[in-house]
Formats: sequence, C-alpha cells, structure tokens
Amino acid sequence: MFLQHMMGVFYHPHKEWRSIRSEHYSTTHVFLAQISILAAIPAIALFIGTTQVGWSFTGAEFVKLSVGSALPAALALYIALWVAVGVIAYSIHWMEKTYGGNVGIDECMVLTTFTATPLFLSGLVGLYPMLWFNVIVGLIALCYTIYLLYTGVRRRSCRYPRIGRSSSPPRF
Repeated sequence: MFLQHMMGVFYHPHKEWRSIRSEHYSTTHVFLAQISILAAIPAIALFIGTTQVGWSFTGAEFVKLSVGSALPAALALYIALWVAVGVIAYSIHWMEKTYGGNVGIDECMVLTTFTATPLFLSGLVGLYPMLWFNVIVGLIALCYTIYLLYTGVRRRSCRYPRIGRSSSPPRF
C-alpha cells in the first residue's frame, strides 16, 4: 500500500492525502517498513557513485573513494536520515500540541515520511555524484517536498485570541 501512496503523492497529492488520512500507520511500521527502504536509497546510491564513478565539482576530474572510506559515510548517512525523520516528526507533533492541535505522533510520522519522499528519491542522483547536478535535482525535490507539506497539512481557520474587548485580529 505504501508504494501506491508514494506514487499517488507524486501524481495527485490532494486525493492521495485524503486516502492516507483514512488509513492508520504506526510509528514502528513507518520506521521499519518505509523509512528503512527510503533512507537506504541515497545511502546506497552515494556509496556506489563515490566508489565507482567518483566525486566531481565540474565534471572534468573525478575523485573516487575507497570502499573503506565510503562505507562508514554511507552508514552515517543512513542513520542520520533515520534520526532526521524522527526529529522532524517529533517537532511537528510538538508544534501541533503547542498550537492547539490534537494529532498523534503516528500521523506526524506519516506526514513527515510522505512529505520527505521526493528528497529520499532524489538521492538516486548520487549514482552520478557531480556537485551541480546533485544540487539542481535536490532543489527541485525540495520544492516539491514543500508543496507536499503544504497540501498534506490540513487547513484550519486561523483563530486569534481576544485582546481586550476587540474581536479583530491583532495587528503586527
């Protein structure tokens, strides 16, 4: 089901977010079944790219890494992506509670996972690790990630607290 949602988020995000909200995913399931796979994509791609093709800033001269030096970097990236998703989901959950929401950590984890999917998939460009190419693809993925976050967060009317007798919103 996750793969269908992942493709649906790319092709018709509004409809897919409604479908995702109707299902329930646990945090454990998201971490073990989804983040494990998604975080492996950039880590493996960069490992292969840096050991087989090599890094390049301009495309003229490539610097290859040895397996001994690329493997710890790939493992560190994999663990960092796991931690990053957890921290972002917890931050969303904290903001939700701070500003009067009532969404659980499971829903925040699902929002984070599906929102970050374009960034994870953009890690495939690590197979050809040329700096400007990776930056361009990463920026495109980041733009779509922001769009998914915008469409994935439920819209609520903004309610301002009453200040004194006035019921109008405060002026900043």
